[in-house]
Amino acid sequence: METKITANKIVSIMLTIAMLFSFIAVYSPVTEANAASSTTTGFYVDGTKVRDANGNVFVMRGVNHAYVWYASYTETAIRGMASRGANSVRLVLGDGEQYDKVSAAKVESLINTCLKYKVIPVLEVHDATGKDSTSSLTNAVNYWIEIKDVLKEYEKYVIVNIANEWMGSWNGSSWASGYKTAIKSLRNAGIDNMLVVDAPGWGQNGANCVRYCQEVFNADANKNTMFSIHMYGEAGGSSSTIKSHIDGVLGKGVPLMIGEFGHYHSDGDVNETYIMQYCEQKGVGYLGWSWKGNGGGVEYLDIAKDWAGSSLSSDWGEVLFNNTYGITKTAETCSVFTGSSSGGSTGGSTSATTTVIWEGSEALGSWDNDVECTATCVGDAVAGGTITLEYSASADAQIQLIAKIGDNWTWTVIPSSSGEDFFDLPSSKSSYSFELNSEQADMYANAMALFFKGQNATITKYYYTGVGGSTSDSSSTTDEEPEGEHLIFNETIKTDSWTTATLASIDFTGYKYARIELTATSAFNNFILNYGGSDASYYVGVKSLTAELNGSTLAYKTLPKMSELQNKTTTIKADGQANTYTLKVYASKTGETGDSSIVDDSSSTVDPIPTGTPELLQNTFTLDGMIGANFDYSIPRGFVYGNYDIKAIFKSANETLEVAIDTNKTVRVDGTKAYRFTLPVKSCDLTEPFAAKLVIKDAEGEVLAETEVKEFAVNDYLKVMRYIEDANLRKLASALQTYGYYSQQMFNTDAELPVTKPNDVSDVKASTLVDYKGTISVFNGEKKVNLDETTLTVEAETAIRFYIKDLNGFDADELYLSYTVNGNTEKTKVKYSASKDMYYGEIPNIGASKLANMYTAYFVVNDEQVSDSVNYGAYSYIFEVIRYSEDATHKNLARALYKYSLAAQEYQDSLPEEVEGELDTTVTNSTKENFGDYEGTISNVDIDGNKLYSQDDLVSEFGSFGNLYDKDLYNDGCGSDVGIAFCGWNIANYIQDPTLDYKLDYFRDGSEHNVNRMTFIPTYFLDTYEEGIKVGGKNTLTPDEQADIMAQALNMNVRLNYRLHIDPQRFAPDGNSYSKVDTSVPGSQWWRGEFTEIHPMGDDYLAMIDEGFEALEKTMRKIGNKELVEPIRFDIGAELMTSVKNFTSEWIELVDYCRNKIESSSLLRDKVILSYNFCHHIEYLIEIEGHADYFGRINGTGVTYKDRADLLFVDDMTEENKQLLAEFITSLDTFTISQYMPMDIFAPASLTDTNVATTAEDVRDALLTHEQNFLQKVLIGKLGIAPEEIPPFHLGEYGMGIKGLTAPNVWDRTAWTDAELATYKVQQEHAKVALEGLMLYMQDERSVAKSLSLWISGAPYDVINFYPGMNVGDAGHGYPGQAAYNAEAAQVLKDYWNGRF
Repeated sequence: METKITANKIVSIMLTIAMLFSFIAVYSPVTEANAASSTTTGFYVDGTKVRDANGNVFVMRGVNHAYVWYASYTETAIRGMASRGANSVRLVLGDGEQYDKVSAAKVESLINTCLKYKVIPVLEVHDATGKDSTSSLTNAVNYWIEIKDVLKEYEKYVIVNIANEWMGSWNGSSWASGYKTAIKSLRNAGIDNMLVVDAPGWGQNGANCVRYCQEVFNADANKNTMFSIHMYGEAGGSSSTIKSHIDGVLGKGVPLMIGEFGHYHSDGDVNETYIMQYCEQKGVGYLGWSWKGNGGGVEYLDIAKDWAGSSLSSDWGEVLFNNTYGITKTAETCSVFTGSSSGGSTGGSTSATTTVIWEGSEALGSWDNDVECTATCVGDAVAGGTITLEYSASADAQIQLIAKIGDNWTWTVIPSSSGEDFFDLPSSKSSYSFELNSEQADMYANAMALFFKGQNATITKYYYTGVGGSTSDSSSTTDEEPEGEHLIFNETIKTDSWTTATLASIDFTGYKYARIELTATSAFNNFILNYGGSDASYYVGVKSLTAELNGSTLAYKTLPKMSELQNKTTTIKADGQANTYTLKVYASKTGETGDSSIVDDSSSTVDPIPTGTPELLQNTFTLDGMIGANFDYSIPRGFVYGNYDIKAIFKSANETLEVAIDTNKTVRVDGTKAYRFTLPVKSCDLTEPFAAKLVIKDAEGEVLAETEVKEFAVNDYLKVMRYIEDANLRKLASALQTYGYYSQQMFNTDAELPVTKPNDVSDVKASTLVDYKGTISVFNGEKKVNLDETTLTVEAETAIRFYIKDLNGFDADELYLSYTVNGNTEKTKVKYSASKDMYYGEIPNIGASKLANMYTAYFVVNDEQVSDSVNYGAYSYIFEVIRYSEDATHKNLARALYKYSLAAQEYQDSLPEEVEGELDTTVTNSTKENFGDYEGTISNVDIDGNKLYSQDDLVSEFGSFGNLYDKDLYNDGCGSDVGIAFCGWNIANYIQDPTLDYKLDYFRDGSEHNVNRMTFIPTYFLDTYEEGIKVGGKNTLTPDEQADIMAQALNMNVRLNYRLHIDPQRFAPDGNSYSKVDTSVPGSQWWRGEFTEIHPMGDDYLAMIDEGFEALEKTMRKIGNKELVEPIRFDIGAELMTSVKNFTSEWIELVDYCRNKIESSSLLRDKVILSYNFCHHIEYLIEIEGHADYFGRINGTGVTYKDRADLLFVDDMTEENKQLLAEFITSLDTFTISQYMPMDIFAPASLTDTNVATTAEDVRDALLTHEQNFLQKVLIGKLGIAPEEIPPFHLGEYGMGIKGLTAPNVWDRTAWTDAELATYKVQQEHAKVALEGLMLYMQDERSVAKSLSLWISGAPYDVINFYPGMNVGDAGHGYPGQAAYNAEAAQVLKDYWNGRF
């Protein structure tokens, strides 16, 4: 039994209750401002203000950066945030408890990086996040003490945030007590830096921060502590809450910062603009969370789109920096970098810092362009520092450097050392440097703005290097390339219409590293590189991207390595609507990227670590045999099926439990597969808080991935359950709390009781349970063991134990307890109890609703009884305790357990029966090794019975279209649920034969046929796996040609299914003349289903998919604002059965890839759904009656399923791949099959008699039977898909071949003798009956199929003469010289399409 209550709901209800019982604290504001002790040489508290070492007020305006997880990106990130104005950065460190310990040396290096870019480092350790244990806080304190020498050395600059979000609960007194001790320890150790204390309640409990902050502050002997509230949905959701928290802390006379906030979080929306506005008004610092790298569903909290910060997220980053009260407009650089020194520490032996004054690409003409620099001044400029200019120049190049000085912004030229008002830039050089004299240094330090102008030069960089630093020019000029990464291209290009724009042509010869940053005012479709004669196109659908040319990936495709770009020109392009592009290209000849070493171009033999991160999807509470907390995690498949150690770790104050992954324990959470880890909870531990997280390690024990810690206590759930609508569930929760109450009393735990007043259990008497009194039946065997004691365990699970003292000569390894209940007999092996010095047999895991069960139990050896037999149950034990025990608590515990059992049974009885119980999902455990043993052992589903699978009650809302399960979405009452496939093998098949207009006339409203549904199928060809799919081949329609056809169809209100086919090269107009099939050469094969090496995430397949998306987008542009009648169904694969078996997990990846494409395209979002078209082989399970016969009908003379087990598909798959196949199917929006199963299974059809014995009703019933077999026995029974998780089902293809109703898919005459085929006239009769039956099937309320597409591409299928040029059969197709057109069959379809059937 399980009830699901989301964590968010619990928090919401608990907060509401907390607010109802909160009270307003009464306090007296301090009359004298708090002032820090003079012991510090760094930041100090002055009342509610923070002052720096120079005595100036400092207000933080900054960003959080997760250093401990993204150390290699740190300098890039800090440089990026600093360039946008941030004056501080809060840095995530680890102390070793949960995250890797950051060494003192790394901390010192990190501080120096901050100083380099003039941002104040706020250091925090993240390991204590959300934890209540003082040991975690102590670990943080010990870490700071361990690195105190670094903290002292840089005291002038460093602020210490003791522990991130310690005290996840709302226990204000414990929070205060913990921090008072922590602060004293830090001060006693000699750490005098300013300290920061996060509020309790994961940083969001502002009320308790207000209540206890003065008390905590006073514990600091230095009086140098400030407080931090993290403002998300709880603390920052409303302006009144924000104002109350800020005013409350400041009203205590202590300083406050907002250490974290975002624009949204899982606990609700955040009023981020008011946070910034009110902080500015009150002089309170704030730091946004976080620069980049968020995962686990909160990626929306990324401030920057790339680590360099060249582009900010629109919802969050742009607001944080560019709002009226944002960082860029309100931040001031700390005066320790710009003002006079007060004699404090300078931070030790740091290397000289560099200030970039301006960077870009500016061509100077003839002194007519004043270029304003990014930096307004160089606050730390001193005599002896160096100014450097990087440039390219022609003859007579000169530059003038200008500063605006003073309050009046006086325009002042910075003179050269010789007194000139300009500097010469030699054309033979690439950089120019000069050392500042005192006059020049003073001008840079006190400037209000900096400019430059000049002639005959292009300036790329202008920067200052402090005294002692190296520049690119040790004298005046240099021929050497400056080290590190440099901007080599920076231009803006505007396009006025939809086009492919050439943005740059660059020769990367000699460079070891390059990075391309491309931004645009509107989203563009494709990023294109041409470096080998042909375009490499990356479908992105974004407004900005960063592409590192080191073999990394972009849009799931590989970017080139620098070794591939040598000695050639690389052209950079973008494809999209009218746009303004800004292209920046950074490159390095030293292989340095500015913050980390360049990725080696050489190939690696090390297996890559799987991508993706695990995520907690839900918590549930279970009573199914035990009290337990379920944690359901989504885990990337690469970890699950690789050699990795995956465990959930549950910690409480007293114990740690590790639970390894069980891949058989899976659930689905909103369609996502999750692995369940269950924490058993003792009845006396209902209030005990546990912390849970999932950890993934490699074979060496290194942590590769882990989730955030989740706090949990069963009683929190029970409290919520007592207020929900379900009366039975309320009663169950109340009964369990009472049971837990007495259990805690019984076992003397000192934890908080689940309830203050338990339910009355005094009405449970011994007489209530007298009918359950245990009895013994004597065993008269010669040798036996004696039952000595019986107990009931009531910890996490309830179990009955039968004890024996003397084994009487029996071997314990041979001794079992046998027990029978409700006719079922089980055995458990005897175990030894050291505490009792006795052996016992156990009846385990008795569910609360099953405690009334009575068991017949006795011990056995080799299945022979060797003890008396006992008739006993949990109620028997309860009866004995109530009747004989003298311990009142023990009696009350027994009574409470009985009441809990009754409540559990009532709740169980109130639950509806499971859907699976109403279905006929019977299958055997057949596998590909033994399926022959199961031939025909399982009956077909009875379509006239009451065990039919239906999707009528299922819901999957999509955009404005409604429910994808609703049949009415697909049928307007005039046959719109049946359509035709528009396909071909050369261009002429589409636009000629005779014309495109001829074909489109079939779809026009009011036409003779009036077809309202089209499956449009462009065909691609494959010859060899080495060459790959021929994308862009001459026999395949271009995206523009495809879009033209689809747009015309949509403009006629036709419902569209878009499907990409791959066919063997032998069918192409210029196909090779293969005389026989070679399984290693796909081009020689007869069918795409046997392509063994089609990799769905391979470059060729993705190129085809990308071309498909390009065609769809062009279609949508062509139809403009035209509303679709139905979503476009995009089949991302068709009948690639062997590929699906070989690369099942990669097909799941393809679904994710395609979803990203759709979601990133405003043209396709909410208009396109994803599907896959399976072949009818997925329906074959040899254990279903008749399937062996079916199989033989389609595989040529003498071939049976034993010869081609691979085509049995599901029966030929491993269990692992079956699970993956289920995941693939359920990841789709909808799915289809090509339905070519035999139609004469109820009345066999002759191949020679024109009097067809099979009726249209027989065909209908055959289709219903195949459908139900497939859905129930294959999908639910064999693959284990839950009925409600099967996507909407369609028939993707049906046609009538040359074996008629017996095997509709057969078309190739060369594989059969004439005697095995239907005669021409019989086939025509079969076609008519088949179509009548198909229409009856589509109209039958038992049918699950939402739509049907008829395959009519040429002889023998084209009953409506859609392709006149392919309608007459030949030696290989259909009937030589005979037309496939069938007037009677065509009339059936015309009647259906015109509402007359």
